[in-house]
Amino acid sequence: MVMLEVKNLSIQDTQSNEVIVEDISFKLERGRSLGIVGESGSGKSMTVKGMLGLIAPWITVSGAAYFEDADMLRMKTKSIRDIRARHISMILQDAMSAFDSLDTIGKQMQETLCENLIISRTEAKQVSLRELERVGIKEAAQVLKKYPHQLSGGMLQRCMIAIAAAVQPDIIIADEPTTALDAITQKEVIATFQHLQAQSGTTFIFISHDLGVIQQLTEDVLVMKDAKQVEYGRTENVFQHPQNEYTKYLVDTRIKLTRAFEQSMRKDSYHA
Repeated sequence: MVMLEVKNLSIQDTQSNEVIVEDISFKLERGRSLGIVGESGSGKSMTVKGMLGLIAPWITVSGAAYFEDADMLRMKTKSIRDIRARHISMILQDAMSAFDSLDTIGKQMQETLCENLIISRTEAKQVSLRELERVGIKEAAQVLKKYPHQLSGGMLQRCMIAIAAAVQPDIIIADEPTTALDAITQKEVIATFQHLQAQSGTTFIFISHDLGVIQQLTEDVLVMKDAKQVEYGRTENVFQHPQNEYTKYLVDTRIKLTRAFEQSMRKDSYHA
């Protein structure tokens, strides 16, 4: 079942006349995960922000973005806000900046859940504890008392995942969820997403420049370059048999980096 269908999405900055996204189309099926991959500035994040109305007033969006047969680009402000609150959650790229440094994690989680789920603070606290435990945080009660600066980047990322999952949305969009994390923490966050996928069957869109992340987490992939869509299909097919030269370049670069890392690890092991 297709949950989201984007048709010929284009985004333009009317102040500079810059084309930010040009003619993007894809489908997202229930229970599957889509990866949007490309280098910085390719238009990955703006594609999803544009369809969700998270853009400046001078940015124009054309085309169509159907969520359950309703075009989000034609919706009134309240309707699109309702979709963002209950149906499509977005995990932002920088976990530290996503939280208010002056309030505890618990207060911020509870305020979000009270507003979006229309529940009491007591209920919101229980939901917060449950969701933090579900994403692998063992001392959830202690984490709720902490301020953002007291937690690591990986812990904050998992708190963001917990908030998004708690609303029980139809789709969760994760924008560069592992970019600012070290390799070990990246693995932990990827494992958290895999656990959620297996446990709840949540539908995801992962935005990343890291092919390794996309390969591990998605069934379908959209490759973008210079605001345009250059390749789209099943992740395994696209990465094993890339048709576009840019996709081939990304795959070859990934292979070279992986080989260099493995050789370095072997040398370090030998000298040890």
